[in-house]
Amino acid sequence: MFVFDDHPSTPRPATVLAISAGLLVFSAWGAPAAWYVPINLLVTIGLVRLARTISLTWGELGLDRARASAGLKWGMAAALVVGVVLLLGAAVPATRPLFDDARAAGIGPGLLAYRALIRIPFGTVLLEEIAFRSVLLAGWRRAATVPVAVIGSSVVFGLWHIRPAIDLLIENDVAAGGPARVLAVFGAVAGTTLAGMAFCWLRIRSGSLLAPVLAHVAANSLATVLAFLV
Repeated sequence: MFVFDDHPSTPRPATVLAISAGLLVFSAWGAPAAWYVPINLLVTIGLVRLARTISLTWGELGLDRARASAGLKWGMAAALVVGVVLLLGAAVPATRPLFDDARAAGIGPGLLAYRALIRIPFGTVLLEEIAFRSVLLAGWRRAATVPVAVIGSSVVFGLWHIRPAIDLLIENDVAAGGPARVLAVFGAVAGTTLAGMAFCWLRIRSGSLLAPVLAHVAANSLATVLAFLV
């Protein structure tokens, strides 16, 4: 199992909370659609630079080249499991409606390829994995324990999805308002929090950020493709 490096310079909880708050503000604001990928890439680079400024090591961030091979193995295995689950979900009549996403309606193969191969991997997954399974996880680990680090980074990951969940409900005309919408958003936050914990486990077990990145890309990109087909 990967062991976080000890370091005399420890980020304070206030620093980690400030980073968490900044991420949530950015999520609520959101990048304009036309600039989604470049803006998110710039934020990703900024987070890595910030992490290095507060003395987090490459190993703590999951970016140590020595662990890339293990990350690849764990990531490919996780991506395979995710792929099988999603394919079964799309094939079973009872769960197929879950893939009925209005955002995939009417788009052509070119836009589908852009979303699955560029927008999701480089605009969504890379930022989220650097933010939550790299910087926040490592920062909380310096300031607290591994369980606290996993829960803390995963809860912020869940809250990060409040606006996307609301947008998804509006675009698909589901849970139009009131208690139904609140319950649906709460469910989305809880679900992504649990997913964040699973990604954290992959990150810690493999010692590499590559593992959750591959699993995350498989989940989001394949779900997009299946929504298009359904």
